[in-house]
Amino acid sequence: MEHHTIEIRGFNSTLHAGKIRAYVALCIAINNFCLNAKRVSAKPVQMDNPKFSMRHELHRLNLVGDEFKEVRKHLMDALEGTTQRNTNVA
Repeated sequence: MEHHTIEIRGFNSTLHAGKIRAYVALCIAINNFCLNAKRVSAKPVQMDNPKFSMRHELHRLNLVGDEFKEVRKHLMDALEGTTQRNTNVA
């Protein structure tokens, strides 16, 4: 039987342990979401607040709670905006 593996090369190389853990946790969460999803649909994402959009997606991937606090911090550090919903949407 062949070994089935995936390789993800979408991250900048770093030696920072927290960032590496964040990338690994994100990959595992995406893989778990895909394995357990009954159906998915591609919808355009509203990106007027990238930090809120990322927070929403991390919540969908079940990266919530104190154990993933640093993961969320590292994944959202470079994004602009706030983690609060934009109330100016018409």
